[in-house]
Amino acid sequence: MTETQELEAGAAALGVRLEMRQLQSLVRFADLLRRWNEAFNLISRADVARLIPRHLLDALSLAPLVRGARVLDLGSGAGLPGIPLAIARADVEFCLLDRSERAALVARHARE
Repeated sequence: MTETQELEAGAAALGVRLEMRQLQSLVRFADLLRRWNEAFNLISRADVARLIPRHLLDALSLAPLVRGARVLDLGSGAGLPGIPLAIARADVEFCLLDRSERAALVARHARE
């Protein structure tokens, strides 16, 4: 099963419908996390192999619960859960905030 298929099936099981462009954005974000994790240890090295279920789908599980037009993700770290939620919920404005400059750097890089 490809990562795209794993994300699509996992999100659907959570009640989150994603378009192909959103799935592709999530896969690109996963790739970015893997690359930056080598230098900055953003997530546990043991979790890298379980990135989709452990981090992305966990973040997406909150999508149906998001209320309002704006959400603040305090302590966003490597952009979790804020970036996956922003991808899944384009109708909501997300602001990610973290005191770590390297974590903020990853989030800024993910926007590009």
